[in-house]
Amino acid sequence: MGKTTIIGKPGRIWLSTSRLLRHESKSELLLPRTMRKHGIVAVTSGDGALTVNGTLYMAGKGDVFVLPSGTLVEGRASAREPVSYVLALFEGVQLLKSQEGWRTTALELPVKGKLSKAMSSRMCNIMEQWIREEDGGEQNGDMPISLQRKYKLQQLLVLLMKNEPAASPIFDPIVGFETALAYMNKQYMNELRLEELASMAGLSINHFIRTFKSLMNMTPIKYVEKLRMDKAKLLLLDSGKIKEIARKVGYNDEHYFSRAFKKAEGVAPTLYIKNKCNRIATVYYGLDDYLMTLGLQPVASLSYARRVSSPNVAARQTFTNKVRYEGNGEGINEDRYESKYEERVWLDGLQPEYDKLLQSKPDLILTSSRLERDELLDAIAPSVVLNYSNDYRVTLKHVGQLFGKEKEAGQWIDRYTVAMEEIKDRIKAAWGSQTACFVRVSASFYRLYGSANQTGSLLHDDLGLRLPADMSGQSWLDLHQKDWSGIQADHIFLMTDPTEEAGNRLKLLQQSEAWKVIPAVREGRVYEAGDLFFRSLGPSGRLSAARRIACQLKLTDGDIVHLD
Repeated sequence: MGKTTIIGKPGRIWLSTSRLLRHESKSELLLPRTMRKHGIVAVTSGDGALTVNGTLYMAGKGDVFVLPSGTLVEGRASAREPVSYVLALFEGVQLLKSQEGWRTTALELPVKGKLSKAMSSRMCNIMEQWIREEDGGEQNGDMPISLQRKYKLQQLLVLLMKNEPAASPIFDPIVGFETALAYMNKQYMNELRLEELASMAGLSINHFIRTFKSLMNMTPIKYVEKLRMDKAKLLLLDSGKIKEIARKVGYNDEHYFSRAFKKAEGVAPTLYIKNKCNRIATVYYGLDDYLMTLGLQPVASLSYARRVSSPNVAARQTFTNKVRYEGNGEGINEDRYESKYEERVWLDGLQPEYDKLLQSKPDLILTSSRLERDELLDAIAPSVVLNYSNDYRVTLKHVGQLFGKEKEAGQWIDRYTVAMEEIKDRIKAAWGSQTACFVRVSASFYRLYGSANQTGSLLHDDLGLRLPADMSGQSWLDLHQKDWSGIQADHIFLMTDPTEEAGNRLKLLQQSEAWKVIPAVREGRVYEAGDLFFRSLGPSGRLSAARRIACQLKLTDGDIVHLD
């Protein structure tokens, strides 16, 4: 186990693992990767450039970078000589004291990116001593090597923690070449003069061009053009007018901009999304379904396997004997579903997987307004944020407009509307006017969903099942066990999160008297709804869910409309 050490303001740090790695890059390009652990890297020889979460830094001998876990890193060595560096990797937790006592939290580093020259020098001294001790096998008295490593690492962390930006800025103002780069990144849409950029870098024009090309693998002019084209691609995703886009990225003549864009990207700007954005990744549930509904196959999407419990024997045993599994009621086996699309990269829906997303090589990434803006996505590929709507028609039309599939979107909506009207009529004929609700059991809550969400839109708007009293217009309502007796629902669609804690919580609910008096429970009308919550986020999944509900409500197969 690690050693507990007092480190300034943050409290106590408990280091569980630490490693020291040395590396020499023999190739010019250092492939993008995501840091799985915290890292401190010191450049020992050579020079190049390092991009940290989309911010570009020059990297030379003596420079030190702090790379917290989750940081997206990409590097390039200069053509003159390989880059050698030392990397300290570590994990740990932070112990904080409050009135309630001690508690643990994830270790957070106060800074990231490139450190100042003064701070880098002090960090390098510690890391060089660490290297000498590792090389010589030196041992400090009776202290084991593993503890010596943690002691050196703690010395590095002390420097970082004691020099937080709020107290004493670690970062020096960007100087020299980085000044010119920062200016180009900010002012690319304006006219830039080489002599002005060279002056910022403290170099002659010829020396500046040679240095720039060596480090960036392109000339300054090509770099500015790339910045303009990258921004133009993002603006095109917002369906802006070509004339306005041209002006925003620095071109007064829209025709000249169109020629420059076609030369750089191979297609005219008006055809860019349709012809060039063939590899599309999605990073929100349901968006892959929107693409597939329109005949497009995503190269990467979120996996449902970790979010939805498979309908196996163990899952069935968490329900009472009165839960129905008729017809197609078991839903979709997630592992089997994902095996059908082996070429697709499946991403973890619980935490970002930037490395896997990079491997899919997307031209475009679709995300949702329900997620916080993730700037790292733009470092991988241009991203489009779709405004979330419970009305699938709004999103399907938007996606159709993006990819030139407006006609297909309209036709699918028309067919779906007819199908839902027929299913709604069949349900009403078989059951009359009935109330229904969707319930989710997690490790920490019992949640009753209302109409203002995807399950409510399906059950109540599309299928015509009424909400129990007092739930109209609400998105959801969290209940305690004793509150359930007031829920007068004729049908309950029940989802349990795929965790042991959620299963145990469900058993407690089923044993309570408040649960047993609900009409749906008394009449055996509680239905397993494992994947309904996530599947109903997409249009085809919504249709599949509607057909499944029809089966669970004992409509015959002949009563169920198939939408081909």
